Amino acid sequence: KVAMQYRMLAYYQANHTDIDADDPLGGVAHFIKEVQRRPYVYGLHHLPHDAKHKKLGMRFSIEEQIRQGLGPKNVTVVPKLSLSDGLNAARMRLPNCFFDEEKCADGLWALRHYKYKKVDGQFSNEPLHDGEGAVDGADAFRYFAVDVDRVRAGGAAGVLERLARAASQGKLGDRTRDLGDRGTRAGTTGWMK
Repeated sequence: KVAMQYRMLAYYQANHTDIDADDPLGGVAHFIKEVQRRPYVYGLHHLPHDAKHKKLGMRFSIEEQIRQGLGPKNVTVVPKLSLSDGLNAARMRLPNCFFDEEKCADGLWALRHYKYKKVDGQFSNEPLHDGEGAVDGADAFRYFAVDVDRVRAGGAAGVLERLARAASQGKLGDRTRDLGDRGTRAGTTGWMK
């Protein structure tokens, strides 16, 4: 988030992709590697509400697996809301969102192609799951809209704190510069100095 704008930097979806069948995490390792491969400094990873559920034959829930791969404090589960409440949240957030057209092309396609089922010639309240993945991408945006501003007690570090931590760990490469006290809440004016 920059000021009142939400910057969508990239979108990734792996529908119709071969994922290692021998992966003991059931494909979750694929997504963990994809997240770690990208050059971003992350705050929280927001998982859908059903990530808490264990599926038949799974030793750990999706949430537990992601926490093992990305760290226990870096993961949150989006609260379950009705579909209409989630869509309203998405409608409210969309005007303040700016998308990288290339890196978010698949996600933008999903938002443009979200459709409702037709029952007896009339649109229902349920999304159309047509196998093309539009619902998955639109759901991801809906989860973002629902959870983006949720207050977390003792929650995620601020952006400057995360950048300072990443710089100290050498994760910023050539972009590293001395952040001084700007990486903590102690430097109240932060980057404006």
